[in-house]
Amino acid sequence: MPFVSGRDLQMYYEIRGTGQRLLSISGTSSYPLHELANLPSEKLAHRQITIADTRWQEEAWLSSRTTQFQKLVKLTLAVSQAGTDEPSREVGRRRQLEARAAHDTHNRLSQQ
Repeated sequence: MPFVSGRDLQMYYEIRGTGQRLLSISGTSSYPLHELANLPSEKLAHRQITIADTRWQEEAWLSSRTTQFQKLVKLTLAVSQAGTDEPSREVGRRRQLEARAAHDTHNRLSQQ
């Protein structure tokens, strides 16, 4: 597997396709995931979309693209069903939420 090292980081990379190069870094910004834990499925899908792409929070953007947004909601709901029969899925989800609920780096920043 190809890796590139820099400082104390070793990152796996892939080169695929042709055309202009694109760097994609997976992951999301820090978000209090525990606030999403008890949302109904469709409301959760709406929230996940608007967190990932803040343009959907703008009424003008959303109102001119309602069909596209509904397709994204359907896709998000379908993806959320993947692996639901996996026994450890719920354990992993619960552990991630528990870890995130107790993790607040912002409050420790002034201690550095």
